[in-house]
Amino acid sequence: MSFSWGVIVMNHSLWNCLIIAIVAYLYGSIPFGYLFTRLFAHKKVYEHGTGTIGVANTFTVGGKRAGYLTVLGEASKGLLPVFIVRALFHSVEPVLIGVFFALLGTSFPIFLPGKYTKGRTLIGWASLFLSFYTTITVGLIWTTTAILFKKARVSFYVSSLSYPFFLYLFENHVAYLVFGLCVITVFFIRSGSHNDDFNKNHIFEKWQEKFDASKSSNQRPFPCQSGVRQQGL
Repeated sequence: MSFSWGVIVMNHSLWNCLIIAIVAYLYGSIPFGYLFTRLFAHKKVYEHGTGTIGVANTFTVGGKRAGYLTVLGEASKGLLPVFIVRALFHSVEPVLIGVFFALLGTSFPIFLPGKYTKGRTLIGWASLFLSFYTTITVGLIWTTTAILFKKARVSFYVSSLSYPFFLYLFENHVAYLVFGLCVITVFFIRSGSHNDDFNKNHIFEKWQEKFDASKSSNQRPFPCQSGVRQQGL
């Protein structure tokens, strides 16, 4: 009798996880960048710029309104599984399943096949509430490598490879390690350089130009100082 109850409970849990996975995948497949660019700029975002439907290209093609709303939409793909599933099941495994299948949806979508985002916004926001210290640590690693090497792919690979390690280190749960390994596997599959928004939009070069411009403007003498120098001459 106890065995049969155990089977029922196990099957019930499996059905719950299956439902979570399906719903998360479908929601993750929603192409927010495409929808908001069509709404505000009346363009198909993947026909312009870098050819992707990600956040960076949405800002470029669709403008600020489309870009910010896409950020909110992509962030919600990671945040909703964290808050809703955690409230319903009070267990970490279903939450991680929900977040991962949302990532699968945004990386291998059913609604707009072949047009995908890499899911970094999704995972970034989800990780902030799954493992705060991991998010901060990996973010610092990404920033440091970006400043040192000024190569998007270098900072991406270094920070991604460190992600499962720090998840396990800070959370001390094998489910987080498995989750992290699955996440970076999807990242690496979808990390083709031809779709790298940071490289194609020359993000680091623009940051460097702004930094150099602000640095040169701060070094300019004040008018009164230049006048004093001229009088001295």
